[in-house]
Amino acid sequence: LTDSAFPRTGTVGHAALLLLAQATAGRQPPSETAAGSLLDRVHVDAIMAELASGHRKYWSQLAEEPASLTDAVLALLADHRLVALEGDDVVLLPAAWRYGIDEVADDDAVSTGQGPLPGQGTLL
Repeated sequence: LTDSAFPRTGTVGHAALLLLAQATAGRQPPSETAAGSLLDRVHVDAIMAELASGHRKYWSQLAEEPASLTDAVLALLADHRLVALEGDDVVLLPAAWRYGIDEVADDDAVSTGQGPLPGQGTLL
C-alpha cells in the first residue's frame, strides 16, 4: 500500500482519473477469478498524449512530456493497485472500475437539466 492519496489533485491525479475513465469505458470488470483487463502500453501512451494535448492549458509542464506524464500516472495507479505493470502491458485490476464512468451526458441533456455536467457521469 501507499501513503499517497487517491484520487488527488494536480496534473498526475487528474490525468490518472481521466485515464481510468477512458480505459474502463466499454469494458467489463474482471471477475474475482479472472485476470485483469489488458491494455497495450502503446494504447495507454496514445490516450495520455491525447489527454495531455487537450488539457495542456490547465496542467503543469509535465503535460508537455506525455511519456513522462504516463510514467507518473502509471506509477501512481500501480501504487494504489488499480493497475499492474507487466512488461509492455498495463493490466487494469478490478478496483480500477471504481473510478470508471458509466455514462456521460450530451450537451442537450445538460442544457435541459436532464443530465450531469459535461465530463461528469455516475461513478461505477
